[in-house]
Amino acid sequence: VCPDGAPTLVGSPDGSSLKNDLQFCTALNTLACQFTLAPSWSLYQLVDMIRESRRLLRNMHMCLAFAFAVFLTLFFLNLLAQFMLLPPIMEGWDLLWLIWVITPLLSLPIL
Repeated sequence: VCPDGAPTLVGSPDGSSLKNDLQFCTALNTLACQFTLAPSWSLYQLVDMIRESRRLLRNMHMCLAFAFAVFLTLFFLNLLAQFMLLPPIMEGWDLLWLIWVITPLLSLPIL
């Protein structure tokens, strides 16, 4: 704690950094948070913005999940081909084209 009573982020060398961290967290949680809207804004606009941000976050998760599923499918197909001593499913350029161009183009409309 600083001489003026404000908490600091720096831990002490005697090992009491956990106590200082807890004091900092306590002081941070007790700060007053004033949230004001401009007079031209309504509460409905704020709720609508929060709804839109949640929808975008959910769609981003779906987009990443789709891309991850495509990458895992390609990986396991190539792994299976290697274990069965078959030639690769696709050549290197085809795989790069699929990973770097086609998959992002297919996953972007989910956003």
